[in-house]
Amino acid sequence: MLRGVLSIFILIECHIIFAEADRQTNGKACILTDTTRILRDLLSQLESLRKENSTLQNESHYVTMERNELQDENSVLRN
Repeated sequence: MLRGVLSIFILIECHIIFAEADRQTNGKACILTDTTRILRDLLSQLESLRKENSTLQNESHYVTMERNELQDENSVLRN
């Protein structure tokens, strides 16, 4: 997940640099094109992070259930 967040920040930084260079040469149309591309990339990254978050939440739920079962088994063995 951290990798995805870092990718977003790097992507934004690169696009800002390119947008600044393009602003000087190509004007508003190029800036709008770059901004649209950035937004598409960010939305794609967001969807990927949402899927990863969902997977991690499911894994966390499973691990919690397993832990609870093991605690129950330990309790039975102690008694």
